[in-house]
Amino acid sequence: MFSSECLWYNTLKDTNGQIQEISLPLWQFKGDWSPERHYVAGNLVLLNKIIYRCCEPTEGPEFVSSFWEKLPFHVNESG
Repeated sequence: MFSSECLWYNTLKDTNGQIQEISLPLWQFKGDWSPERHYVAGNLVLLNKIIYRCCEPTEGPEFVSSFWEKLPFHVNESG
């Protein structure tokens, strides 16, 4: 479900395995992490089906985990 302001993910599970519906502002969500992109604080990305929030500006060929906060949600493959 899409709106002009939020991207809705209704196939996320929390750490207890419960399905959660959360909304992510479109300006924050950048899709799959890519080494070719520049990210700023607040950006959200997917990497290995886990959602991360950028804590400081970053770009480059490697995912530097100290620049990212792992959020307590992952993509639910069974959807």
